[in-house]
Amino acid sequence: MTEIVWNDASQAEWRDLLAACGRSAVEQCWGYGEASAATGFTVDRGVIVNDDDTPCGLVQAFTKRFLGVATVTQIIRGPLWIGEPPSLETQRPILAHLRRRFTKGRLRFVYWLPEMIDTPEARRIMRTVKLRRVMTGYASAWVDLDPPAEALEAGLSGPWRNQLRRAEKEKLSMVVSNGGQDLDALLSRHDENRKKRGFGGPNGRFIRALIEGTSDRQDAVVVTARQAKQPVAGVLILRHGRSATYYAGWTSDEGRAVHAHNALLWRAMTHLQKDGVAWLDVGGLDTTNAAGIARFKLGLGGEVFTLAGSYL
Repeated sequence: MTEIVWNDASQAEWRDLLAACGRSAVEQCWGYGEASAATGFTVDRGVIVNDDDTPCGLVQAFTKRFLGVATVTQIIRGPLWIGEPPSLETQRPILAHLRRRFTKGRLRFVYWLPEMIDTPEARRIMRTVKLRRVMTGYASAWVDLDPPAEALEAGLSGPWRNQLRRAEKEKLSMVVSNGGQDLDALLSRHDENRKKRGFGGPNGRFIRALIEGTSDRQDAVVVTARQAKQPVAGVLILRHGRSATYYAGWTSDEGRAVHAHNALLWRAMTHLQKDGVAWLDVGGLDTTNAAGIARFKLGLGGEVFTLAGSYL
């Protein structure tokens, strides 16, 4: 019988297991757990093992008490599976075990965004473990970085590729770093944009804690575009296993005018490709509140997916 071994894996072991999962979510990486712990959550990390004790998956959960009364556990884009995911029916006992573990007791709830594609069967399975869908599915896209650069470029949409060509004709320098002043500047701009535009997502403090919680500082890839030695735009990509996520970015009026973000993401993708990263998650698609950004991300030619929703 498959079971979960809790809080026994080291950071190095977790890193290896995450890499074995292939397409993985940044919310299931060790650093995300460390950042959550820094904001008052208790982190539980479980390794899912088969009958012969070989790992077949993993799940990370974050628990916090609110108003001194209710306890809520968040499972965000987990569990993840090593190799081909088992059938949803095979997953059901593990899902049921997770729900029981984190809802046992008075006023204990689990808020769960499972890493499963939105299908009628997925919704049925979540209902069988006594959870109710409270939000529509998160959507994003996976860009396959395995093909050579020529094929990767051919997969871009025509308008996106044309903007990249125009950006390449500008006098932009692209600087790749893993922290330092470029990261400081990017996080500062990120927080400014959050306040100005009122959008959600992790703030700069959380992102910094996430990066500091990883064992390899190379996992934070900062690409900065400079024009006449002045930064005009930047992006932050976070590596996790063999995957990476477009996590934050900023641009100035000058950067927008020369399509700097196209050049930045193209530089980031080719850098990740050379570094052995196989998949890039574009970091979410919000076609309602951020349609322009969603169209830009879709121009990368990735495989769009929608998850089964959030459950309580």
